[in-house]
Amino acid sequence: MGYLAFTRSRTEALLRQSMVDQVDSAMQMVEAVYARESGKRPPAEVQKLIIEALRPMRFYNGRGYYFVDDMAGQFILLPTAPRLEGKNGIENRDDTGHYIMKGLIDAARKPQGEGFSRYRWYRPDRPKEMADKLAYVRYFAPYDWLIGTGDYTYEWEELQKKEAMARLRAIRFGDTGLIGLLDRDGRSLLSPSNPTLEGKSLGDMPERERSTLTRMQAMAKEGGGFISYEWVNPKTGQLAPKTALLRTYEPWGWVLVATMFDDDLRGSLTEQRRLQEEGGAQRNWQLGLALAGALALGLLSSWVFSRWLAGVLASHAAERARTDVDLRIAAIAFETQEGMVVTDAHSTILRVNRAFTRITGYAADEVIGKTPSILASGRHDKAFYAAMHESMQTAGAWSGEIWNRRKSGDVFPEWLTITAVN
Repeated sequence: MGYLAFTRSRTEALLRQSMVDQVDSAMQMVEAVYARESGKRPPAEVQKLIIEALRPMRFYNGRGYYFVDDMAGQFILLPTAPRLEGKNGIENRDDTGHYIMKGLIDAARKPQGEGFSRYRWYRPDRPKEMADKLAYVRYFAPYDWLIGTGDYTYEWEELQKKEAMARLRAIRFGDTGLIGLLDRDGRSLLSPSNPTLEGKSLGDMPERERSTLTRMQAMAKEGGGFISYEWVNPKTGQLAPKTALLRTYEPWGWVLVATMFDDDLRGSLTEQRRLQEEGGAQRNWQLGLALAGALALGLLSSWVFSRWLAGVLASHAAERARTDVDLRIAAIAFETQEGMVVTDAHSTILRVNRAFTRITGYAADEVIGKTPSILASGRHDKAFYAAMHESMQTAGAWSGEIWNRRKSGDVFPEWLTITAVN
């Protein structure tokens, strides 16, 4: 859920940066043509050279193009509607009443890198329907022009959704744990265990799958939670009991389904129980031996004995607490294929898993007892880490993209989630 929120938050930032890059590139070409030709040709010819050089350029899968207007609101270049070139569009408004041209002119007066304007315009795939669009423009003083480009924000959000879906598809936990996705209508968006369901609505699915996903859809509408059902195990081809946890990511209308076959769950629980029982039996035997020895020492005063016994019991409780922590660490750190680091309250590394070793190149004994700063890449300033620590203090968690350094010295980006465990 945290990753989805982060991915969605990047949508507009990526669009803005891309448009700045596109317009800066166009401006470099325009300035080069102007510098080369303005002293040799009449202004009208130079303007035509610039316009015709920009006209055929396309990007963003053909949606993106350059437009040019003058600061009085006249269309100079509009590749999607050349019939309007030479006409004035100062009074053009979108379906919210916003004056589009006036907004672009105001944006052109802002400093370079800040000339953004929002409006709504007709969708290429639905010509009668408008959608939110973001534009970036720069001012070209020699001809009193604004030069810019724009794109639909929903297109960029769709790109972010595809990126997020690819990451969710790759997530595995335990032997059979994975993540599925449904939309609000029950259509399967992601089904790693049965990809043939992806893209299908409930009415197009086989009866058993339709019945299960209908139950999931109903539970998601009620706030989510755990659900048990039967599903075909890909390894055996037979139906087997399965458990899922449902949560809804409201901004995209996605229902996330974390699923695992019950045999896998039981196996993990049985192993943890066995380890706890073995450790408990050994500790009980040691405690009993210590008590017998203590009773044999009758020469000690009752006050000394009582204090000693209290110490033994406190040590036993502390050892038990440490064992419980170890079990929780094991359950978290070693049942995932993603890198995991567990630290104490002072940021001293206590445990790492094999995925951490594979990703960073550090063996466990090289980092245990040290702090995660051993991975610092040097690319983030103090303010970045201060904001991270502030989030940990106030919310108990932090998620975000960070650059770290492997043992080999290679710098790499990673998605990092930090959670405080009390």
